[in-house]
Amino acid sequence: MIKLYGEKYFRETWLCWVNTCLEIYESGGDICKNLVDKIKCPTLIIHGKLDPMVRLDHAEYLHNHIKKSRLVIMEDGKHNLHLRHFHKFNSIVEEFLSAEIEV
Repeated sequence: MIKLYGEKYFRETWLCWVNTCLEIYESGGDICKNLVDKIKCPTLIIHGKLDPMVRLDHAEYLHNHIKKSRLVIMEDGKHNLHLRHFHKFNSIVEEFLSAEIEV
């Protein structure tokens, strides 16, 4: 990831990420589980199956608890889907945004 983002930016961002995760863990580990079911709008969840930072069960949890959600798992994707697989990612997003929405 250093190669992709540059060493200085990556180190600063990673430190913020680690500190935030530590704060979440120390406060009980839950940041939104009690709020997810309140989401009423259509929601697109895109997850890379090979993501080393966020496990697939997080995306599945969101999908199972957001009524109008759509889960797309990109089999060869990692964490930075929008960069490495931008054509496929953008296509998925465009399709979702242009679909007829039932209210």
